[in-house]
Amino acid sequence: MILKIKEKVFEIKIEAKILTKVLVIASLFFVIGISLIAYNVHYIKVENEIAKTTQDIINLQEEILDLKKEKAQLINPKNIEKKAKEDLNMKEVN
Repeated sequence: MILKIKEKVFEIKIEAKILTKVLVIASLFFVIGISLIAYNVHYIKVENEIAKTTQDIINLQEEILDLKKEKAQLINPKNIEKKAKEDLNMKEVN
């Protein structure tokens, strides 16, 4: 009877060791999986921020181009003369 109990205890110890190893490995996989998910979420956020910033740059470049065109029109001597006559009621000086 004592021999059977010792055999059962030995079997339980072996099974406990195996279970412990399986739990350790499963925990490692779980931690690695969570880490990968967190990394992917961060990566997607960064990618979205890059896309938004790139679009902001494009919009600002378009705005700069429009302002340069407007500047070119405003510094044109004919347009300056026209604005002076129309908006400021100035007359041409000879």
